[in-house]
Amino acid sequence: MRFPIAAILLCLSLSLAPGETNPVVHMLVPGFTVQELPVKLSYINNLRFAPDGRLTALGYDGRVHLLRDTDGDGLEDEARLFWDKPTFHVPVGMA
Repeated sequence: MRFPIAAILLCLSLSLAPGETNPVVHMLVPGFTVQELPVKLSYINNLRFAPDGRLTALGYDGRVHLLRDTDGDGLEDEARLFWDKPTFHVPVGMA
């Protein structure tokens, strides 16, 4: 079973046990799998699906990216800059 990356971020909880150097991943759904998106983005703090199904990414720097799956494998592999104007200052959420 594979879930979109936004669901992954909502369902995963990372924590360090005392003396541990690697995070322990606590999964909330049995059979849950994780795949990293093949895009390179910086300062991303929010992912959200638009009503039309497109995945959007918001960064602390105020940039908004639209992500899309160009090869049909189910993973968003292209990020296009949607918003890059100095109007958002350290955004922490989007609706």
